[in-house]
Amino acid sequence: VTVSVLYWLGPNKKMTEQVVRLKPREYVHVHDANSSVTRLVVGPNTYTLPQHESLVTKKPMPFVTIAPRQYAYINDPILKDKETGAPLLDKHGAYRVAIGTTEIRFAQEPFPLYPGEELALQQELQTLTSTQSL
Repeated sequence: VTVSVLYWLGPNKKMTEQVVRLKPREYVHVHDANSSVTRLVVGPNTYTLPQHESLVTKKPMPFVTIAPRQYAYINDPILKDKETGAPLLDKHGAYRVAIGTTEIRFAQEPFPLYPGEELALQQELQTLTSTQSL
């Protein structure tokens, strides 16, 4: 839910402030016009956007949930540190994206899509009996 609040600063001056309320397992992408970086804000959170920031996702998005016996293709996944699993950032603070690659993810905890990532496909794994083949 996004709420806009208007502040009265005088006869011809207005200042708008957006407040984003995120429930657990919801996220939004926020673009910072000063640094030209898009970042991820994850719930539960009440986030007030400063004047120089705007929402890229117009509404809160639910985390991606991959159930057991399912898989998903993630296009342009972000790069993560091999030891800690933390997202890697460039010198400007933007997430480093592996452009043109696809990552296959199996059942795991629900996760948000980072800026640049795209959920391309999510479907059930095929199971075969002992008498079937592909």
